[in-house]
Amino acid sequence: MKPKNQIKWHKLYKQWWVLLLASCLITAITFGLCHTPFLQDLEHQVTDTLFRMDPRPDAADSSIVLVAVDDGSLAYFSQQGVSWPWPRSFYAHVVDYFADVGAEAVLFDMQFYEADLNREESYGRETDARFAKSISQAKNVFLAAQGVPDTARSHLIFPQFVISPPSSISPYHLDGVIAPIDTLQQSAAGVGLVNIFPDADGVIRRVPLLYRYHDATFPQFALAGWMQETPTADLTAIPHDKKGNYIINWYGDGLKDSCFTYLPFQAVIASASARMQGMKPLLPDSLFRNAHVIVGATGAGLMDLKTSPYSRIMPGMELWATVLSNLLNHDFITVAPQWLLALAVIFLVWIVLFAITHLKDRFSHLVLLAVILLICGVHYLLWMQFRILLWVTFFSLAILIAYLVSIIISYMVEGRSKREIRRLFTRYLHPDVIELLVQNPGQVLMGGAEIDATLLFTDIANFTTFSEGKHPRDLVQYLNEYLDRITGYVLENNGLLDKYTGDGIMAIFGAPVPRKDHALLACKMALQHKEFCASTADQDSVPLHFHRHTRIGIHSGKAVVGNIGSTKRMDYTAIGDTVNLASRLEGVNKVFGTDIIISEATWQAVKDCFVCRELDYLRVKGKTKPTRIYELLGSQTPQQETIVASYEEALALYRQGEWKKALHLFDDLATRYSDPPAAKMATRCRILMKEKPKKWDGIFTLEAK
Repeated sequence: MKPKNQIKWHKLYKQWWVLLLASCLITAITFGLCHTPFLQDLEHQVTDTLFRMDPRPDAADSSIVLVAVDDGSLAYFSQQGVSWPWPRSFYAHVVDYFADVGAEAVLFDMQFYEADLNREESYGRETDARFAKSISQAKNVFLAAQGVPDTARSHLIFPQFVISPPSSISPYHLDGVIAPIDTLQQSAAGVGLVNIFPDADGVIRRVPLLYRYHDATFPQFALAGWMQETPTADLTAIPHDKKGNYIINWYGDGLKDSCFTYLPFQAVIASASARMQGMKPLLPDSLFRNAHVIVGATGAGLMDLKTSPYSRIMPGMELWATVLSNLLNHDFITVAPQWLLALAVIFLVWIVLFAITHLKDRFSHLVLLAVILLICGVHYLLWMQFRILLWVTFFSLAILIAYLVSIIISYMVEGRSKREIRRLFTRYLHPDVIELLVQNPGQVLMGGAEIDATLLFTDIANFTTFSEGKHPRDLVQYLNEYLDRITGYVLENNGLLDKYTGDGIMAIFGAPVPRKDHALLACKMALQHKEFCASTADQDSVPLHFHRHTRIGIHSGKAVVGNIGSTKRMDYTAIGDTVNLASRLEGVNKVFGTDIIISEATWQAVKDCFVCRELDYLRVKGKTKPTRIYELLGSQTPQQETIVASYEEALALYRQGEWKKALHLFDDLATRYSDPPAAKMATRCRILMKEKPKKWDGIFTLEAK
């Protein structure tokens, strides 16, 4: 690609609308990637970490009491000669007790899909009937059903437990169901499904709200109890995903320190027996008054253990207790809508792309860091305050892709351009200026453009004479030392070394990076070299004294600057009248015996910074338009002040045609101060006095370069 085309593309891909299109594309790609199993699992891990960072055991509903068929209760009844499974009369006994003390609801997270066993002391039909009677009298007992893949084992749930699902919630389809036996179903206040489906890592984070079997829809276990208590509840108000799953809002570790009250079944049945006999129960009645009691198994041998974000081992009934608590208190996790997240991602990706393509590296990286901190901070605050979940992997991956894409494109588009800039300007510009160009390659006028600039030419006086008799090797060494020093002055003042002209240089100030102080910088460079030469006046070292009288010409104006040449070879240079005049002014130094001559345009730009002396108003060879020329003196000394004032007075007389009076002043300056310009003007006055021009306008035309 040619440099010009590179810069055009460099500008195009930085346009805001191009970055917006790229942001939309990156967002779409990221959206698809985030649905892959690996990234979904990563998102789950992030959510689990948030739960662990902010447990809320105090938020759990205190009305929920868990009655556990634990190892202690199993051992106690085993010692009494009652082995597992226990007779259903045990459950009837505790249901009657809960009803007497005023429990709000009783949920059995246990399977009663087969008739009770016949025992020596009881028949299964009698114990089932006893349990069913207690359930019927209590009117607040809910039983569990289980979905199974084996349709041969299916046992239908009674029609009274079927609900009309809202169209917005997708039920989970079941192939078969095993439900409580008919005797118990007829008496129950409700039946709910207890099927749960862990994620790939085995952690339970969500449960279905509804289940569908044989064109009938049934509620989830905890939902069944909540709906009975709030029959007018709007199910659509419960947050759920597209698959109809409810995200559980966990409260804490259910194994080490449960958020809910746990009671052993042994203590509950003992309290029930004591109350029946008129004795003081082991447990206070207030513990169950208006309570939501969940009866389930925690014994190690019963295998009803689950995994939550807090614990690898958790009693299954605590899961339902957590869901029920969420429902009772409307304590839900809110997942931000995907369309809103997509808009936010597009905006943040655009910010990142814009920063990387328009700002310097250190600032763009600060913006990138700020965006990442913003995502993390907002996600954390929304979670802590409102339990709102953002799709953090969606944001993070999109930002990462945006960063990588911008880096790759920058390398492909700008990298080549930057390498070209470094290759082109390394020999001619100060490293700081090169880095500025590398960061902003669009400023490089590769194709040529007219700009305001200052041109500077140098030449060593009497170099031809000096070189006579010198060995070529020594001469090249002397010249290289001189050019190295004067080139250093150019680069230090942010100038562009255009070319070496034998024993001189051509320099451009104000390119390739446009700047307003180009004239000032050019003059500073010229004075730096002059001061160096003055400092070597008492030294006779050959490498120093031969360029003490370097002539410098400076002119400011419009110039065409850019990469100019043929398809086979191009150079970054300047052309135009400004270049020609600057070159002519360097030669005018020969006429006046001066070191630095600047044009009127340059003088206008630096007159308030440096002391200058107007030398003449003349036409240089090859130019029809006259120009005022000035000698750049730098800082003013008392002697220079006297010389400048006398010269100005003499110059005014000279232009008025008062050559005799002017001659007197010029001669005095030349004699008293050995001033070469005054001597030159004195000679010119003598010529004009002898050969008076027909028409005098104060303008002198030089015939020599």
